[in-house]
Amino acid sequence: MRTIEDILSKVRRRLWLQRVTRVGTIALAAAAALALLMVVLQWWRPSLSPLWALAIPGLAWLGVTGWATTQRFTLTDAALVVDQYYGMKDRAISAWQFANAAADDPLKQLQVSDTLLHLQKVRPADCVPIAAPRVARNTAVLLGVAAVLGAAVVRLGSSSAVAAAPLPIAAAQADHLRTTVLPEIQRLAEQHDNSDLDALSEKLETLIEQLDQPGVDQRDLLAQLSEMQQALEASREALQLEAHEDQLQAVASAMQPAESLQNAAAALQDGDYDQAAESLKSVEPRSLSDKERRAVADNLKKASESATEKASKEMQQATQQVQEGLEQQDASKTKQGMEKLAEMAKQQAVREQLDQAMASQMNQLAESKAQARGKQGGNQPGDSDSKSNKASDQWGRGTAGTPNEGPATTLDSRRQREQLTGQQADGPRDTETVQADQPDTPEDTQATRAYQERYQKFRNQAEAVLENESLPWGHRHTVRQYFEQIRPQPNDPEGP
Repeated sequence: MRTIEDILSKVRRRLWLQRVTRVGTIALAAAAALALLMVVLQWWRPSLSPLWALAIPGLAWLGVTGWATTQRFTLTDAALVVDQYYGMKDRAISAWQFANAAADDPLKQLQVSDTLLHLQKVRPADCVPIAAPRVARNTAVLLGVAAVLGAAVVRLGSSSAVAAAPLPIAAAQADHLRTTVLPEIQRLAEQHDNSDLDALSEKLETLIEQLDQPGVDQRDLLAQLSEMQQALEASREALQLEAHEDQLQAVASAMQPAESLQNAAAALQDGDYDQAAESLKSVEPRSLSDKERRAVADNLKKASESATEKASKEMQQATQQVQEGLEQQDASKTKQGMEKLAEMAKQQAVREQLDQAMASQMNQLAESKAQARGKQGGNQPGDSDSKSNKASDQWGRGTAGTPNEGPATTLDSRRQREQLTGQQADGPRDTETVQADQPDTPEDTQATRAYQERYQKFRNQAEAVLENESLPWGHRHTVRQYFEQIRPQPNDPEGP
């Protein structure tokens, strides 16, 4: 017969196992929910490794479950469970207490014996059932979702790390622009103390730094280069070069009737604004005759009336001051107006320098953009000979036809052949012997010099056009390659 201690010990063991199972399951559900939350946060705003998002809840679950295993039950707790399950009205607790007490009371011994008989039918599995809590199924679902999302985040993180590597062409273009475009704009801004150029320099520097950022693809590179071109183009338009030039040309035409203003007018028409400024400063209004004063004043008045909305107000005021001074025969007022026009001419010379410099930098950007676009597709050999009627940026990657298949060319086809008769060295012939050490004649030297001068002249003209005009990179490369091919070589008196 089993003793009371053996029976209650088995019940106590079941109570401990039941508590560990329940606490572990509930803690696992909480850990799964926490893991799912951390995975979602990791996906939305990466801060920790996805493995940590799963490890932290796992460690928390182990801690809670370990604490549950340290909680012990007594045999009194087991007796109470037996009394409640079998409805024994505290008989098991009393019998256990009587059995532990060293008492010789026959009544208590009788009660212990009677209770022991009733405890023989106790089944610990019935008293303390161990079943999976209701949250177990939800816990399994949460664990599965967290595991799937964690794997997805890890995979996306690895792929994004690969994609985040700096694009070689973008880094190369950034270095190129740092050594070409940016220093030139910074030099112009410092030389002319221009706040607009300072802002342009800062914007270009920001855009160039963005090219070195991880994750920049070819589309981003082209977009950044286009934005730089737009910034330069906006700065060129802000100069209003053509509007100022039209006004100065109108002033030059108005000064034509006065002989003392001929030099200034000619310099303005030729675009030599520095010389025009010097000529305007040296003008003496008293040297103009009455007829010349009236003619110039009328012409300036017509030029002011026909000025467009884009005309410079400062130049209009200077022109009006010269006109009023001539009409009023006020030499001082006329002189002040001429000095203002001279200052306008100097500013126009500066605008031309800035415009040419920015045009050259736009060509640099266009060349960089063409190189970046050239890396995007096209002109790359391939093995595909399939035909496609859909638009694509993969042009030039296929192979036309099947060059390695088909019938070979027939070599024994009909050919027109002529048999030559006679002996070698027979018949008339002309022979000219040229000595290698024969010195060049004056005519040869002159022809060589003339060709070199023509070559250098046209080469300089071509370089000027390439620097000032916005031409495609392919055209620029073709022009330079052509001049390299026709470059005069030593001992080549007549050129190619």
